[in-house]
Amino acid sequence: MGAPKHKLLAGIGLYGRSFTLQTPANNGFGAATIGAGRAGIYTREPGFLSFYEVYIDTFLFHSLFVQYLAFSDLFL
Repeated sequence: MGAPKHKLLAGIGLYGRSFTLQTPANNGFGAATIGAGRAGIYTREPGFLSFYEVYIDTFLFHSLFVQYLAFSDLFL
Protein backbone atom coordinates (compact mmCIF):
# COMPACT_ATOMS: atom_id res chain seq x y z
CA MET A 1 0.00 0.00 0.00
CA GLY A 2 1.35 3.45 -0.84
CA ALA A 3 4.48 4.50 -2.71
CA PRO A 4 7.64 2.40 -2.73
CA LYS A 5 10.33 3.81 -0.43
CA HIS A 6 12.82 4.28 -3.30
CA LYS A 7 10.40 6.82 -4.84
CA LEU A 8 10.07 8.95 -1.69
CA LEU A 9 12.14 12.06 -1.15
CA ALA A 10 12.08 14.27 1.93
CA GLY A 11 13.09 17.91 1.89
CA ILE A 12 13.50 20.84 4.25
CA GLY A 13 12.13 24.30 3.51
CA LEU A 14 15.04 26.72 3.91
CA TYR A 15 13.23 30.02 4.14
CA GLY A 16 11.75 32.29 6.77
CA ARG A 17 8.56 34.25 7.16
CA SER A 18 8.94 37.75 8.60
CA PHE A 19 6.60 40.32 10.10
CA THR A 20 6.81 44.01 11.00
CA LEU A 21 6.37 44.46 14.74
CA GLN A 22 3.82 46.94 16.05
CA THR A 23 6.16 47.82 18.92
CA PRO A 24 9.85 46.95 18.34
CA ALA A 25 10.50 46.64 22.08
CA ASN A 26 7.86 43.90 22.30
CA ASN A 27 9.64 41.25 20.21
CA GLY A 28 8.81 37.90 21.82
CA PHE A 29 6.54 35.12 20.61
CA GLY A 30 2.99 36.35 20.17
CA ALA A 31 4.04 40.00 19.75
CA ALA A 32 1.60 42.17 17.81
CA THR A 33 2.46 42.84 14.16
CA ILE A 34 1.25 45.33 11.58
CA GLY A 35 1.99 43.37 8.42
CA ALA A 36 4.63 41.53 6.43
CA GLY A 37 8.33 42.13 7.02
CA ARG A 38 10.60 43.91 4.58
CA ALA A 39 11.28 42.33 1.21
CA GLY A 40 14.55 40.44 0.81
CA ILE A 41 17.25 41.76 -1.49
CA TYR A 42 17.00 38.65 -3.67
CA THR A 43 13.43 37.39 -3.26
CA ARG A 44 11.91 40.91 -3.29
CA GLU A 45 8.82 39.45 -1.62
CA PRO A 46 7.53 41.20 1.56
CA GLY A 47 7.32 38.78 4.49
CA PHE A 48 9.46 36.08 2.87
CA LEU A 49 13.22 35.66 3.20
CA SER A 50 15.23 32.88 1.60
CA PHE A 51 17.84 30.93 3.55
CA TYR A 52 20.74 32.91 2.09
CA GLU A 53 19.08 36.24 2.93
CA VAL A 54 18.64 35.18 6.56
CA TYR A 55 22.18 33.75 6.63
CA ILE A 56 23.76 36.89 5.18
CA ASP A 57 21.78 39.20 7.47
CA THR A 58 22.35 37.30 10.71
CA PHE A 59 25.23 34.86 10.79
CA LEU A 60 27.73 36.83 8.72
CA PHE A 61 27.06 40.22 10.28
CA HIS A 62 25.70 39.45 13.75
CA SER A 63 27.06 35.96 14.61
CA LEU A 64 23.73 34.80 16.04
CA PHE A 65 22.20 31.36 16.52
CA VAL A 66 18.70 31.71 17.92
CA GLN A 67 15.21 30.25 17.46
CA TYR A 68 13.81 33.57 16.28
CA LEU A 69 15.27 36.92 15.27
CA ALA A 70 14.11 40.41 16.11
CA PHE A 71 15.88 43.46 14.66
CA SER A 72 14.30 46.84 15.30
CA ASP A 73 10.75 46.38 13.96
CA LEU A 74 11.37 43.07 12.10
CA PHE A 75 10.45 39.68 13.58
CA LEU A 76 11.55 36.52 11.78
